[in-house]
Amino acid sequence: MLRKLSAFILCFILLVFPHASRAAVLPEQELSGCYPVIQNDSYDPRYPVPFPESGIDQPKDMLEIWFGRLSVCDGFIVRCNGETMLIDGSDFDHGRFTLLFLEALGITGVDYIFNTHHHADHLGMQVYLMNHGFKAREFLTPYDRDYPVTLQLQAQEAIDSNGIIYHTIHDGDEIRLGGENGALLQFFRWAGSTNANFASMMCKITYGNRSVFLMA
Repeated sequence: MLRKLSAFILCFILLVFPHASRAAVLPEQELSGCYPVIQNDSYDPRYPVPFPESGIDQPKDMLEIWFGRLSVCDGFIVRCNGETMLIDGSDFDHGRFTLLFLEALGITGVDYIFNTHHHADHLGMQVYLMNHGFKAREFLTPYDRDYPVTLQLQAQEAIDSNGIIYHTIHDGDEIRLGGENGALLQFFRWAGSTNANFASMMCKITYGNRSVFLMA
């Protein structure tokens, strides 16, 4: 009887106070170098959580993955042994905010820019960054050069004008971030669909005995 009553009270609370069941934004002191992780109607992408005073200096033998909520899309910054990769981001219109965010971290360029697929809310911000002086050594994409999508062609133009290496990655490819002893990045893509979302490039990052799988 007591168990049933407890269940009834819990259901009543969730129905009458639905907001109480939602995850809240983590307190600022619990976040490091990223935007609030929960998006709601009052979300402001220009509001960054305070960053560590140490800046972006990174000890050796460490893998860091920074998650940032950028508009309707997640962007990632992955660092290992002194090398940095920017994965996806947001749309073109939010590029200015992202550029300010990265500058606040002291990041004016990366070793790799990785785009999982050509939709504007993943690629647009990257095009904005490259068109506004953001540097990179290589651009990783699942598409061959001259892929007939307007935004992809705009990205290719920005890549070429900035002297960035255009690197087409395929299902099963691997690279090391941070040199020979750095993190292993393994790329996976299901090419059985013409839908860009379904055919996004996924990435498994392994360092030591830990790994994380990014589902694009």
